[in-house]
Amino acid sequence: FTAFCIAVSMDPLPEEPTAPAWQAAMVPGVLNGTDQEQAGEDGTAKALLDLAYRLKGKLLLPSMDTFSSASAIWNMAAPVPLAIVEAADENDVVETMKLLERFPDLEFTIRSGGHHILGYSSVANGLVLSLSDVNSISVDDKGVFTMGPGARVQEVVHATLPQGWGTVVGICGLVAEGGHSLAGGIGYLTRKYGLAADNVVSYNVVLHNGSLVTASH
Repeated sequence: FTAFCIAVSMDPLPEEPTAPAWQAAMVPGVLNGTDQEQAGEDGTAKALLDLAYRLKGKLLLPSMDTFSSASAIWNMAAPVPLAIVEAADENDVVETMKLLERFPDLEFTIRSGGHHILGYSSVANGLVLSLSDVNSISVDDKGVFTMGPGARVQEVVHATLPQGWGTVVGICGLVAEGGHSLAGGIGYLTRKYGLAADNVVSYNVVLHNGSLVTASH
C-alpha cells in the first residue's frame, strides 16, 4: 500500500477576530479549580473548565506546552483556536456538544484528521473538537468495518488487509476516515466500488444537543 499527499499553495486566511474577554481566564491556575471566579461574564470559561473534569480525554489551552503541536494541522495557514477538546470516546463528544448547545455564540469546528484543504479543521478563537484519538478499528466475519472517525487510512489498511478485507479509503495515508467519508470519499477502489460514502452501513451521530442517534440506510 502506497500513500501520497499533494501540497498546494494557498493565499493567507483573513485576519483572526479578537479573542473573547473570557480567554484571559483560561489559565492553568483556573483549571485546577483554584481561581474559577475569574471565569468570563457569560460563564463560558467556567463551563469549559467544568467540561475538563468530565472528559476522559483532555482540554488543551494555549498556555499548555502541548497546545502548539495539538493545534497544528495539515494546512499550516489555519487559524489558532482558543481551546481544543481531545475526545477519547463517544461520551466526550456528547459532553462537548451539550456545552456548545448552551453557548451558541462559541464558534467551533470538528476535526478528525486535520486535512481539510481550506483549513476548516481549526477555528480562530473558538473550540476545536478533535476526534483524532477516537480511532478504533475492527472488522467482523462478514467484512463490515467498524471504525472511529479518527482512524487514518494507513491504520485502516494495516488493520484489515492481513485479514483479506479492503474498502474505499482515502489516497493519502494520513487522512482520517471520518472527514473523508462525510465528504464523499474518493479512493483507489472508487471506480469499482464507488465513493466511501456509498459503502457506509451506518453512522453513530451525536446531535447538537448531545443526544446520540444511529443514521443508516
